[in-house]
Amino acid sequence: MRAIEATFLFGQPDATEIWLCRHADCYQDMGAEPDPPLSDWGREQARKLAERAAKTGVEAVYASNMRRAIQTAEALGLPVSIDERLREFGNDARAAAEAAMDQDTVAWTEDISAAQQRIREALDEIAARHPGRRVVAVAHGGIILAHLCDLMRVAFPHLRILPYYTSVTVIRYRDGKRRVGSIGDTAHLEPITGPP
Repeated sequence: MRAIEATFLFGQPDATEIWLCRHADCYQDMGAEPDPPLSDWGREQARKLAERAAKTGVEAVYASNMRRAIQTAEALGLPVSIDERLREFGNDARAAAEAAMDQDTVAWTEDISAAQQRIREALDEIAARHPGRRVVAVAHGGIILAHLCDLMRVAFPHLRILPYYTSVTVIRYRDGKRRVGSIGDTAHLEPITGPP
């Protein structure tokens, strides 16, 4: 059994652990702004994520170049490195929402393979910069789903999950291996009751 655990990089001190997190809520009371800030509810979610991360020894924080991701990352209290490759598909929240709602005719503004390649490369580089450490990367629901499909060899968007606001998806890296440790963990938000 220990050999199987080692294959999936559990308990391996030289494995890098990336917490791939979705940004906090920005949609409550959102107007027509293309790059909205976090809502009050979102700031509370980001605060709870920060409390959780503070207990675990996070070494570095990365975020997409969108305000909602940057503000979520800033709540963790560490310097934030911006990486545009963590952005949503062509920054198209509408298409990502349609895919999450199981619509078959989503009009993507970016090729799925290209999107999967850019986030794979971004996370591989982040892991290489922080060997054996824990890092947070704040991204977006659709691109997280795309990356999980890529890692788990599931055709996009047929993995039927919705990464919730500030959910933690753990991916471990070592020697060119990528292993999913958990998907969409929201323990820091429990019980999830919806916006106030």
